[in-house]
Amino acid sequence: MRIRLLFLILVLSAVALDLFAGKKQLVAPNSAEEIALLEAVRSGDPAERATRLDAFVRQFPQSAAAAEAHYLRIYVELKQWDQALAHGQRAFAADDGDADVAADMLQASQGKGDLAGAVQWGCSTGTLLSQEIAASGDTSRQDVLRAQRDRIEYETYTTALKETTAARRTRALEQVMTAFAGGRYARAIPGALATAYQQSGNSARAIALAQKAVDAEPDNEAMHLLLAEAFFSQNRLDAALTHARSVVRILVNHPRPETMSEGAWAAYVRKARGGAQSIAGRVLMQQEKTDAAIPELVSASHALEDTPDALAPVVYNLAYAYAKKGQWAYAQVTVERAVQIPGRYQQLSQDLRDRIRRAAAAPRK
Repeated sequence: MRIRLLFLILVLSAVALDLFAGKKQLVAPNSAEEIALLEAVRSGDPAERATRLDAFVRQFPQSAAAAEAHYLRIYVELKQWDQALAHGQRAFAADDGDADVAADMLQASQGKGDLAGAVQWGCSTGTLLSQEIAASGDTSRQDVLRAQRDRIEYETYTTALKETTAARRTRALEQVMTAFAGGRYARAIPGALATAYQQSGNSARAIALAQKAVDAEPDNEAMHLLLAEAFFSQNRLDAALTHARSVVRILVNHPRPETMSEGAWAAYVRKARGGAQSIAGRVLMQQEKTDAAIPELVSASHALEDTPDALAPVVYNLAYAYAKKGQWAYAQVTVERAVQIPGRYQQLSQDLRDRIRRAAAAPRK
């Protein structure tokens, strides 16, 4: 009997090395409490493990805090989010250095639909994993931890993007950028944050962040596009044109990111290039460079045909450009296309159509 008990202690202690790695020892190693706790959570479905944990807490009430992280995991598996969050708060209070608890709280908050809470817990997880990576001298373990941090970074970042208002999205992305500085998505997050600043009306911060990103990474086409849009809205036409043309130049030889499929990358390139050419064409129209504007606008009209809001100003300006050149057939076909797009350019397009019809019908000298 003693040999069997000794064997059980050795086996469970080996499990404990993995289970409690990097965590506070809430129960004494090799104690009766540790053996009972490991037995309670060793296997079985969530409900069965919860029953055994209940028995553990009744037997060792002084060690109840050690059960909280396991209750959290059980209720996450059961998708009982309120129970999970309640136990998770107690687990984190007992050990605020436990990255696994923070990661489970991220999942529970997502399940409950609490986006702000999920971002907060995701950022906490990222910070704790970064600390573990820095403290570990084991290269293999560091690789495992980095992979975990990359996954948590992606989940947290995509959760932040789901915030329904620009103000909330801005706050969430600021947290993510700070918590995952230098992470796998370090290139994407500032771009999303700059866009959120722009959408919330904070153009100064959007431009500052985008300019900082471009200074650090001159071939960041997303930030060039944001700067082109921002400067165009401020009527800084030369700067807008410079950044728009940078986007087109960069995308010619830009390699596809590993994180994107070929189809997704092709769609992104088409939309980004179309957006840049839209800005370039409209800038050139305002600069009275109609001949140069037309090919930019034609290309943009093809690239953005599936994006009505972005397409509307393009075809309106293209119809106007054809009219200025006296190319009435092209102007009439293009303006009819513009009239069909709902939105703020629709009435302008209708007015332009009337003028084109009158001009096209006028006798030529």
